[in-house]
Amino acid sequence: MSGSVLILDDEPALGRMVKAILEPTGLPCFIAENTFQASEYLDREKITLLLCDIQLNEETSGLTFARNVLQKHNDIGVIMMTGLENDSLIEEAFKIGVFDFISKPVNKKRLIISTTNAQRRLNLESQARNHQDHLEQTVAQRTDALNNTLAQLENTYQALHQSEAQYRMLVDNIPCIVYQGFADWTFGFVDPKIQTSTGFSSNEFLNQGKKWSDLILSEDYPKARQAILEALKKDGAFVREYRITDKAGNVLWIQDRGRINCNPEGRILNVNGVFFDISEQKALESQLALAQKMESIGQLAAGIAHEINTPTQYVGDNIIFLKDSFSDIIKLYSAYENLLASVKTDDFSHKLVHDIEICKENIDFEFLQQEIPDAFAHAMNGVERVSTIVRSIKDFAHPDTENQSETDINEALETTLTVARNEWKYVAEIEKDYDLSLPAVKCYPGELNQVFLNIIVNAAHAIQAAGAKEDGKMGKIRISTRSKGKHVEIRIQDTGTGIPPKIQNKVFDPFFTTKPVGKGTGQGLAIAFKAIHEKHGGVLKFETEENKGTTFIMTLPVTGTKSQQIGKA
Repeated sequence: MSGSVLILDDEPALGRMVKAILEPTGLPCFIAENTFQASEYLDREKITLLLCDIQLNEETSGLTFARNVLQKHNDIGVIMMTGLENDSLIEEAFKIGVFDFISKPVNKKRLIISTTNAQRRLNLESQARNHQDHLEQTVAQRTDALNNTLAQLENTYQALHQSEAQYRMLVDNIPCIVYQGFADWTFGFVDPKIQTSTGFSSNEFLNQGKKWSDLILSEDYPKARQAILEALKKDGAFVREYRITDKAGNVLWIQDRGRINCNPEGRILNVNGVFFDISEQKALESQLALAQKMESIGQLAAGIAHEINTPTQYVGDNIIFLKDSFSDIIKLYSAYENLLASVKTDDFSHKLVHDIEICKENIDFEFLQQEIPDAFAHAMNGVERVSTIVRSIKDFAHPDTENQSETDINEALETTLTVARNEWKYVAEIEKDYDLSLPAVKCYPGELNQVFLNIIVNAAHAIQAAGAKEDGKMGKIRISTRSKGKHVEIRIQDTGTGIPPKIQNKVFDPFFTTKPVGKGTGQGLAIAFKAIHEKHGGVLKFETEENKGTTFIMTLPVTGTKSQQIGKA
């Protein structure tokens, strides 16, 4: 992402110094001494990064100017500079979306690292936006193409019975595989194009006894079979997705659409349907999920840095105190050494005793005796807090494998709360009601952590939207877990705005969001729904009351998804 750096500071010398540091790194720089000059540069030049003094010698503060820039330009990053130590200003800066905060006098290495990280983040955000736009366009095109294909198929069914030539032409040209199958997974007819997709010829299925179920992955077979059982309870129509292994050993995703035809007694006569190879679509969905996770990580990064900075500061303060205290104790120890030496040589002097008393009084030895243990304890607490945050980040980023693993749900929730702390701590209090006897759940922990994160962050945003702090009170997020026999139930309840009735049926739809443009992708709850229902064989639903709040309820099987429990039958 090419662009320039704009330095806004009412001290020209500082602006020139910052420019001298950054331009050798390959970043072109412009210097503005006031907001008027800065606005002209923003209108005229391609600025990607603004380094702004938090206080300016004019009516508009640097923080106000930065806020206006971020509202107007979503492709510009901001780093604030200040010589003041003001925690409220720092918190306000991070709230409006500032990337970093640099103290004056400016440290050269710190400045280069901060601007380099800002450029990297801007590049990632730009790539994510472009990638998301491309994915949305691709999914829309594929959906339109799929709908058009299905419409063509429905419109031409009658023509298939009128002419064998027309039937062959249709089968040979539509972008899917047409089949007629039976309850035992054999085919009465299958499109010859099946060889192009799977490597197996139609003859192998029709005349050599090969069954379609031989290709389906064992872990996906129960889901494919269940779709047929559900279709029999309704109108016979089904849509199912599962994986197969082709002749070369490659795994393909198949969407299987069709209708079951039964005799009056309910016995299956045949199944008419079509196969679509949706492997590429599934890959796009995975990339979209990754983009959403990258967005979450980007949102959490500043908050995590702030959470680590606080305990680090008081660890440092206590170490400085211990260092000074050690110097004082050394002085007292030296006085005792002098007294000991005089006693050993029978040259005892009352002056030496007096010196020790004066030294103890000057260093306030009683105070040190009381405070030094506390300082050690505080420093250790700070180190433990940092360690807890780092462990939480590591657990949250758990790389999922193809196999599920047993996971402590209570611990996973705690990890997510720690990682997302900066998202909720300013607007909500957390109430926890964990079932301590909750059994370990076989799941994909990384995906489950992402589900918890999406729902907790949404809860914090809903509370913020409800203006919970306007009356001086914090909102509440209540998290509870319960064992329900062979399942566990997780409830995440908030005191936010609730979900209006007119959009309740859209909450889990991909790309649906009520947030302003640039504030949400509409993928968080869609991905959560897919992860719970499809990957974990569970249920995700919600209960809501407008202007009262919402409760998201997740139910997960303790022993994992059905696909990992049931073999082929």
